[in-house]
Order: sequence, then structure tokens, then C-alpha cells
Amino acid sequence: AGITICMWVGLSVVVIQQDASQFACRRVAIEVGDTKYAWARHYSGAFSQAVDGYGRAYQRTVYTKEEGANMTIEYSKWRMRWIVYFEDNSFSLMSERTRTFDIAEVGEFRFWTGEASDAEIKCIDCSSKMKGGVESCSFRGECDPDTRKCRCSEGYFGSRCQHKGPCTEVIMHEPFKGSKSTSGNAYRNRAYPKSFDLMYVSKDKPAMWLDHPLYGQRQTSRYMFYDGGHWNVIQLEPNSDITNIYDYLVNEVTHEDVLYVSEPSNSGSPTHLSF
Repeated sequence: AGITICMWVGLSVVVIQQDASQFACRRVAIEVGDTKYAWARHYSGAFSQAVDGYGRAYQRTVYTKEEGANMTIEYSKWRMRWIVYFEDNSFSLMSERTRTFDIAEVGEFRFWTGEASDAEIKCIDCSSKMKGGVESCSFRGECDPDTRKCRCSEGYFGSRCQHKGPCTEVIMHEPFKGSKSTSGNAYRNRAYPKSFDLMYVSKDKPAMWLDHPLYGQRQTSRYMFYDGGHWNVIQLEPNSDITNIYDYLVNEVTHEDVLYVSEPSNSGSPTHLSF
């Protein structure tokens, strides 16, 4: 009888802890690799626990995308899968069938057709218990115990403060060529400057997107950004300012707008990559 009671007590503790999401990650990241569907790269990025009363679904944490398109990750009891939803409730990525309360156990997502997507999910919480959070932030910052996000020291950036910089200028080995013509998708045979300059939100604050720097060529209206798995080059309207660029990245960017894309990378800089 004693053993039975102990087992039930143990089970009840597990249920209570799962229901309270004590083991749930505060922040997770999706990384889409070299999939044949270019649009799927825009699923990449960090997701954090939802707030304002919409943070639970079937006793599991709901996550919202921190930057970019309005997306959520939540559990579907009917499908028995973790699913990445768009704002209109449509979806393309989902996990294998599972009952797990911990999304970090999912590992990877597939397209709704069942086809492999090369999309992985992982917990990116820093730990405030590891020497005050310094160790889990690469000894280059401190872990915020509430958000479990690293606050990096000056001169470092990244989800773990793992990157030094950012560089104020990146210079390509070869210039990107051509621009879209007004008559179609053909490209004019002209070379553009090799260098891209770091952009700024204010005088001393670099412009960042998905924990990576934004670069631009003012004279060509070309901009370089990181999408969570690749570096991309896009071309916007002349004289676009940083507000226009952020609005575009949040609301309008599609794979059709990308002129060049790098090989898969988690680097803090686009240097030494093939496009």
C-alpha cells in the first residue's frame, strides 16, 4: 500500500508541475536550414512565452514570435502536435504526433504534408543560476532572470552574447550584380559597390534584426539582414529609413523580394559566406 501511495503522490507532483509550466522554456528558437521552399526561412527566429492571458493551450505554453510576421507556436489537442500558426490561423509547420508538455523535446518540425522541412526548434533560455547568468551568456553578459534573455556587455551580441562586434562595415569579395528591371525579372548587367555599412537606430545604437546587425547601401537602396538561418539581400524604395526597413521586415518581406541569399549560417556576420 505504501508503494502505491508513493507512486500516486509522485505522479500528482509531476502533473502539478507540468500544469504550472515550471519546466517550460521561456524562449525557443526555430532554425530553418537549406529547404527547397525559400518562404519557409521566414519561420526562423525566437519565440517567447505569450502574455496577456493567452499564454496557455491544453496546459501547455503558447509562444509568440519576437520579431517578424505575427506567428505563434501552440499545441493542438485534436492533431496531437505542436503547430506554428500564422495570424489568420493557417499553418505549414508541425511536429510529429506527441503528448509532451515540453516543446524542447520536439526537436524538429515538418511541413503539414509530412515532408521534411529542415526546421529545428530548441530552447534558448539562459540560466540565471549559472554563476549569476554570466556563464550561460558566454561570460560576455548577464542573464535576466525574468525573461531568461542575455543582456550582453558592450561590444557583443547574439542570443548568448557569442558574437563580437558588430562590424561597422562588411566588404564582399565580389560585388553583387544587377537589379530587377521594370519590365520583368531580368537583371541589368551592372556591378554594385562591394561594401555594406552598419545601420543605426540612433547615434550609438546599431540596428538589429533577430539578434543580428542590419547592413545597407544607401546609394543603391540595398539592405542585408539575417532571417534566422541565412543572410539575405533585398532592394527597397530609394531613401528608405530605418523605420521603413523595420516595417518592411515585419509586414511585407517575402522570399520573392530577396535578390541574394547566403548559404546556411548561424554566423554573426555575412563575411566569408557564399551567396
